[in-house]
Parts: sequence; structure tokens; C-alpha cells
Amino acid sequence: MGCCLSKSQYSDSDSAAQQQQQAPQLHVHVYDDDDDDKILGKAYEDIKLHFTIAEELGRGEFGRIYLCTENSTGLQFACKSISKTSKSDEGYLKREHCDGGTLVDRISDRERYTEKAAASVFRSVVNALHACHSNGIMHRDLKPENFIFTTATLKASDFGLAFFFEEGNVYEEVVGTPLYMAPELLGPCKYGKEIDIWSAGLILPIDTAVISRVKQFRAMSKLKKLALKVIVENLPAEEIQKHKETFKQMDTNDSGTHTYDVFKAGLSKLGSTLTEVDVKQYMQAADIDGNGTIDYIEFITCTMQRHKLERFQHLHKAFQYFDKNNDQYITADELEAAFKEYNMGDDATIKEIMFEVDRDKDGRISYEEFCATMKTGTHLRGTSYRNLSHIFIGKGKTFSQQ
Repeated sequence: MGCCLSKSQYSDSDSAAQQQQQAPQLHVHVYDDDDDDKILGKAYEDIKLHFTIAEELGRGEFGRIYLCTENSTGLQFACKSISKTSKSDEGYLKREHCDGGTLVDRISDRERYTEKAAASVFRSVVNALHACHSNGIMHRDLKPENFIFTTATLKASDFGLAFFFEEGNVYEEVVGTPLYMAPELLGPCKYGKEIDIWSAGLILPIDTAVISRVKQFRAMSKLKKLALKVIVENLPAEEIQKHKETFKQMDTNDSGTHTYDVFKAGLSKLGSTLTEVDVKQYMQAADIDGNGTIDYIEFITCTMQRHKLERFQHLHKAFQYFDKNNDQYITADELEAAFKEYNMGDDATIKEIMFEVDRDKDGRISYEEFCATMKTGTHLRGTSYRNLSHIFIGKGKTFSQQ
């Protein structure tokens, strides 16, 4: 799900995809009890006159996301509700419901891409980037996870760090995901729209599924790694069967665990040409409990598709594991107890997690804070200049611009 500024067609076959462009569409639904009955010249309307809001799809940093159906057409959308902190107002943003998974997931499902297929995907990425820059928007967080599919259509998403830029201006805010950040963001920070081009270029070298996912996993926080492991431990056997088979294929000595040598040999069987330093770093990342080996649960945790593990029901179950007294909050003591069960973490780790995740600094982690970390735990987030999410206001009525 996300505000999409381009629509380009991608074929899952090796043939080049036919590209299509579509004008940007933004749908905003606003509730307001004030006397003013218009916004941007448009009259307010009750959202329930036009949409039926169904089950919750998930929760993010700024609100909850629901599946909604347009009453007149039967079309389904994702509807994000955003509560204002100043008073009990709630705004709604209606967006396209994209249920085809991310580009990372599509890469993983295919395992390998031919050069022609990779070129087809990258053409869609470039078209989306061109649409953004042509409309004066710098994305600032381009990566495979932020490109999503609706069946065969690839779209850019997650504009939480995006803002409107002016040609020739230089910007200094450090934001983005470390693995895809341009060099301009790593030194004295002065950049323009070119940082998006650099990030897009890093998407092109499409790796094998296992290596790609381990790379992502390495950049995650310890809290997110443990939470994902808890989720995997509770998945039905049929959901992890394919990944267990991959684990067995890499287990060259049939020991049931991967030592460094087994892990290195297994990656080579999958076509890896990683350096020894890289293999050691990935081994360290996948060995969640730090015992020197990787069992199949740890392997699945770091190689399974993120969108499958981060579904709403899985996140809620993981939160309940940490929330020992079931009071809807995670305290430092509960966090410490959970980490000790897996022989992980120390006092410094617990303090670091509380500092990063407890955003309102009340000494505990709410479910919303937990979900925000699970969804955005690998980002470097600052305050965006003209963040696109700052357009939702009001209560009780609806505004739609198309």
C-alpha cells in the first residue's frame, strides 16, 4: 500500500514488459466537526456514504489501515485512519489496495532473474522515479521493499520520507535506509534529487533470494530479529516447508544446523560469490542466539518473505510474547525476560531498544510503537520538510480529490 505516482506494467515472464503511465491519483477523506464545511473548495461528506470500512489490515507509525469497499463500484481500497494528537479528530486517507507483495517478494519467488527480466523490472522503477521527480517529489527511501505489485503492475510506495523539492536547492537532512543511501548522505550532508537515482541503481543488481533476505536481516534491530523469530516459531508447518527444504539443501553435512563452513558451502551451492568477510557478517546476523550455529528456525527467520511475517495477526502474537502481564505495554523488565529466554541481549541492549522504540518516552512500549518499529526498524528517520502525510485533518466528513 502507498501513495502511487506511476503505473507501469511488468510481465513476470522473461519478455520485456509493456509500460503504461497513469496520472497521479490521491484520495483524501477528512472528518471535521467545525463550522467550516469545505476544504480546498470541496464540500465535506460523510465517509460512510461512499465506503464500507471492514477489517483492520495493519497498523503503522501514523495510524491504522483498514480494508474498505466503495459502495458504488464494489472496488476495494486500503483506508488509513490517522488520529490527531491535539484533539479527538480522525482523518482518513483512501489508497489503492495492493496485495501482490513487494519487489523483494517477487524476486524471492523467482529465485533468479534473467538480464531481460531484470531490465523489465528496472524500467518500471525508473518510470516511477521519473514520475516523482517530474512532479517535484524526492522519495528519499527507494529500495525493493518500497515497490509493490497489484498482480502484474509495479508501483512505488511508502512516501513517508518524501518531500517537495526545488531544482538547484541543496538539502541536508539525513534520512533513508542505510543499504540504499547515496554517498552524499554519509559525509557532509548536501544533496539533491540525485540521491534517488543512486538508490534506484542499487536495486538493479538482483541477488539470489536467500542472500538478498539475509542482507536485509543483517540491518534489523535486535528487537525486530527476536520478534520475527517468535513469529516463525508459531507459523503452521505448511508455511515454512519450502524454506526447510532450502535449509536442508544447504546443510552439506546433514547435521541439522549450519556452522560457518556449512553456511559458506551452502551459499556457494546457491551460486553465491560472496567474500569471506561478507559470509562471516551474514552468518553472525543469522545466528540470532549467538551460539555459533544456525538452526532451521533462525534460517527461516532471516530468509522468509518480510510481508508474510509482518502481517497484522503475526505482529499481535509477537507483541503478546513480550507483554508478559498482558497489559498492552512492554516494560524494560519484560523485554529483559524475553531476551533472556533466548540467551540474547544485555543491559545495554535493553536500554538501547527502549530508547529507540519508546517514542513518547513514558518508560514502556505500546503496541503502536512496537508495530512502527517492526515496519520501519531499518530506517533512519528525521523530520521531513514537507512530508506528504501532513494533509489529513478534521472529523466526521469526507473530502476527495481525484
